Amino acid sequence: MVDEPNPYVGQQVTVTLYLYTRRPLRSAPQIVQEPTADGFWVHDLLPPSRNLEATRQVVGGQSFNVYVMRRFAAFPLREGELQIGAPRMAMDTGSLFDFFQPQQSRLERAGVAVPVNARALPEPVPAGDVFVGDLTLELSADRTQVRTGDAITLTLTARGQGNLRDVRPELPAVDGLRILQPQIDDRIEQANDVVGGTRTMEWLVVPEDPGNHQLPAIVIPTFDPATGRYGQASTAPLTLVSAGASVATPDPSEPAPDTAEPAPEDTAEPLPEDTVGEGSDDATPDTGPGTTAIEACEESQAAYLAAVEAIKSQPEGLACNDDSDCALHSYCGKFQCGSNGALSQNAIAALDA
Repeated sequence: MVDEPNPYVGQQVTVTLYLYTRRPLRSAPQIVQEPTADGFWVHDLLPPSRNLEATRQVVGGQSFNVYVMRRFAAFPLREGELQIGAPRMAMDTGSLFDFFQPQQSRLERAGVAVPVNARALPEPVPAGDVFVGDLTLELSADRTQVRTGDAITLTLTARGQGNLRDVRPELPAVDGLRILQPQIDDRIEQANDVVGGTRTMEWLVVPEDPGNHQLPAIVIPTFDPATGRYGQASTAPLTLVSAGASVATPDPSEPAPDTAEPAPEDTAEPLPEDTVGEGSDDATPDTGPGTTAIEACEESQAAYLAAVEAIKSQPEGLACNDDSDCALHSYCGKFQCGSNGALSQNAIAALDA
């Protein structure tokens, strides 16, 4: 049975499936076919595990055991003729203590479909998605003053009675703000078989320009089926303040720019061949703390090669003079130097490449 055969679209209809028997049940009935609810959003009102207890009811002068098999809330999603489909159940009858009829009987019974005429909301209907039921809204932010480019968590909390899945507002576009898609969390309650609860929607909002950013009030029109009147639920406006330089918004349709810097050409002049002298005293430069790579490689090509080996043997590298035309400087320009002008270990390892 249904408590409201002519609901408005979006209004709760409570559907209860009863089983009437004149004989006591030997075991719990089996629902062979659940009642269908095409065109409805459905929420169960009974706990998944419970004891099946009977009440006594007299119908047409006959006494029956009455069992509540199913109870759920059904919300019509469209107007027109809908129906709750007929269920089918199988059961064993007869008492375990009935010595005169010890054999149990297996029965299968079919219910009947119940029509539901879903009515459209009365005209004139307010603009926007109308929430049917009772609703309150609250908008908050984890912080209202940030640096430009820092994210803010914006939270909308909707509480009330009705199908809270119908609460799905979109934040309006605000110049200087980038608003991401929300995360949604539903907590459904059914106090006294009336569906309600809380829906929470969280947006990440990123200010891309400095200044004051005004978020207008969120307004959702409502309809009360008991009175047949429209109302509205709304939030207060919210101001977000950001300070700092503007943040550029990347265009996903454009390829990312290539920020890698090309390696400069090796402009070092070759050393004269007559300066090569294996075993020369100049082949082993002074690599003490006061000796720079420039001084070491100005002697000869052999000194240059020895300077390379000296650099690779020292964890911090040797100082590099960016103004030098020394051949070793070409490696400092080609590879990334440290903040103090010293060749990094990555650059030292690359000297063999």
